[in-house]
Amino acid sequence: MEYGETSSNELKREVLEEIGANITDVKFSGAIENIFTYNGDLGYEIVFVYDAEFVDKSFYEKPSFFGCEDNGVPFKVYWKPISDFKNEKILLVPEELLNLL
Repeated sequence: MEYGETSSNELKREVLEEIGANITDVKFSGAIENIFTYNGDLGYEIVFVYDAEFVDKSFYEKPSFFGCEDNGVPFKVYWKPISDFKNEKILLVPEELLNLL
């Protein structure tokens, strides 16, 4: 998040920067305080959760697509059914996120 930026504007900017997509109908769903341990270090974050839609509907037709981190490292994005997370096939972090979905 950049100084002076709202979380909804950050979401729009980050989605555009990382996967080259514009989003619309952005609606706040909730916030989660997450205390966690990573590599032995205690961490804390506040997660803002939004519902939104892609402007380009073709993103919904792709089983996967690529994005790029700020440092240039590429990553692959996959669509997953919510049942995969409910059945604990895939861990969703933070765990409280499933309740908002």
